[in-house]
Amino acid sequence: MSRATASLILRGSDLVAGQTRLRVEKVIGELDYVPNNGTARLRGQKSRMIGAIIPNLVDSVLAEFVEGFEARLADTGHLEMFASSRDDPERQSDLIRRPGEHVVEGLILSPADGTDTELIEQLRRSGLPIVQAMRHVGAGLSDFAGADHDLGVGESICHLRDLGHRRIAYVALAGETSTRTEGLTSVADHMAEMGPDNAGVVEVPLAWDGSPQSAALLMQIQPRPTAAICFNDMLGLGLLSGFYDIGLPPGA
Repeated sequence: MSRATASLILRGSDLVAGQTRLRVEKVIGELDYVPNNGTARLRGQKSRMIGAIIPNLVDSVLAEFVEGFEARLADTGHLEMFASSRDDPERQSDLIRRPGEHVVEGLILSPADGTDTELIEQLRRSGLPIVQAMRHVGAGLSDFAGADHDLGVGESICHLRDLGHRRIAYVALAGETSTRTEGLTSVADHMAEMGPDNAGVVEVPLAWDGSPQSAALLMQIQPRPTAAICFNDMLGLGLLSGFYDIGLPPGA
């Protein structure tokens, strides 16, 4: 049997007949052979690896994003390289250099709080394909994939208004990110359009010990809001926890 035939089988080609494939796979199993993908990358000049840098490992939305990303790569035969910037631009820059050392074919970046547009410009000049996800910096500097925050805010306000609420507050994530800016803009626009009073904005950090602060902060607003919209699940859970902490269990 030729080396070319064995190579086709190792690469998963369907050009080799069934009996021949079975014989080769049996020998591969007996030898406990593992293909050297690094050597293959040197020959083909492709790493089959995609890098992804996200701001944190706490946000449930980002966790779902990671799972979806992994599932999609499994379909295409690529490998993934994940890292968390911890919302630190300097750490993010260091992490970006690492995928470059591993010759990734592309990078998915959910920018850290305070990321400068120059970073995206540098990545573009380097020729590395990049997609910004969930968050973005700069307008049109790269492809972008994210949620429709305006639609979510609009439907939330409409629902609360239909329940009879007339003073609605917004619990936002502290920092300077595109999602925060878009959320605040959407709240102001939809409140003005739909009629409820904008009771104000409370900003808290994205942390289990930080988001419960939102409950006490909301209670300080006068006149008090009758409802609140939270930026994400974690801030919502933190708000509920905070109400329990101050003796006001939701629904009581």
